[in-house]
Amino acid sequence: MDALYHWATSNGASLHKNATLCANRCIKAHGPIAEGESLLSLPYGLIITSQLAFETLKLPDSICSHDALILYLLDDVRNVAHQAYIASLPTSFPGIPFHWTDSQWQLLQGTNLHGAGIARLENLKKQHGSLCKKMSLNIPWDRYAWAHSVLTSRAFSLSLLHLEGTDLDKPEEILLPFLDMLDHAPDLPIAWIGDPAARHVTFKTGRAIDAGATLFNNYGPKPNEELLLGYGFTIKDNPYDTVALKMAKALNPTSAQVERAGVNTEVFFLKAHTDDANAVFGVIPWELVATIRGHFMDEEQAAHQANMGKTELEQLHTSHSPGLQADLEVFDMLAQMLESKLSAIDGNGVAGDLGPGEEELLRNLKHYRDGQLSLLKRAHATAKSLLDVLESRYNLADDQDSELPWQESLV
Repeated sequence: MDALYHWATSNGASLHKNATLCANRCIKAHGPIAEGESLLSLPYGLIITSQLAFETLKLPDSICSHDALILYLLDDVRNVAHQAYIASLPTSFPGIPFHWTDSQWQLLQGTNLHGAGIARLENLKKQHGSLCKKMSLNIPWDRYAWAHSVLTSRAFSLSLLHLEGTDLDKPEEILLPFLDMLDHAPDLPIAWIGDPAARHVTFKTGRAIDAGATLFNNYGPKPNEELLLGYGFTIKDNPYDTVALKMAKALNPTSAQVERAGVNTEVFFLKAHTDDANAVFGVIPWELVATIRGHFMDEEQAAHQANMGKTELEQLHTSHSPGLQADLEVFDMLAQMLESKLSAIDGNGVAGDLGPGEEELLRNLKHYRDGQLSLLKRAHATAKSLLDVLESRYNLADDQDSELPWQESLV
């Protein structure tokens, strides 16, 4: 770490006078730091960009910006300008699934990440093979995967620099040596400020830091699935966890049903955190309910509820509503869908013999699974509760004046 600090500060980077770079790859405050003060600053000249990689390595245009950065990280001869930084990087990323063994992948059995992660791994291997072919190189898979993991776990967006001519519709990664030492803390108020005039990137704290405290960054509101896949760690009781629900092919709505539902997607997310004032189904997205409704409703039923708004569900389901029977089907199917997901995850718990040093992997997987189960159980309880209310309403055909207690039915 001393070599990294000397290289960075000798080339224009700065660290707050009350902060110290520690041997275990963290930064701590040895004195108080006031809110709004600059913690770290880096000149643009030390930033690793794809443009630098293309120019230094003289790469053809057929190489994508991501692979250009990978080639730069792996070229020990021509990346000499950043060798102090590259030498300071972790030598392995055992927590990121792309580096797991087959038996470790099986610990994800039953979760969304198991199938999606394996698909991404296969795609990454294809990219690796394609790059080797384009460049006539024999890059070992483990080296390519290492450089890829450096980028997924440490890269920032080029848009941070506010450079003239940056295409915001075409996201590009950059590496900020020295500034990327900070670990993640959710909901931490921070500010990354790129100043193209001064040609510096500055990291400022949004709150006061006491002496002895570790300095953190905030990677954004990321669910555990994204944290595990990109960074190799998870957060217990992550407030930003999500669960993806994909519509089965048998339920894929027709274009007319999609138009009636006002939704155009096949994947929906249960979210632990929502600031949607219209989240009348709790963690269950309104769009999912609307899409399943579109599958069951005929034109007459759809017309009856044409004026339904996300915040107007209390107006639905008078005892003779043509949509009532449809919604009984909707929430029954939704409850079954959630039960199936719960069973898949619950029936494939984290178990088996882990090798030495795999305790952290087990802990991360437990955080991920627990978060998935918690969201699914909340959604299932809501669906069952709403189903009970609808069944009660259906059985009260003569009681047309009673009100449907929507909010009381939510959990």
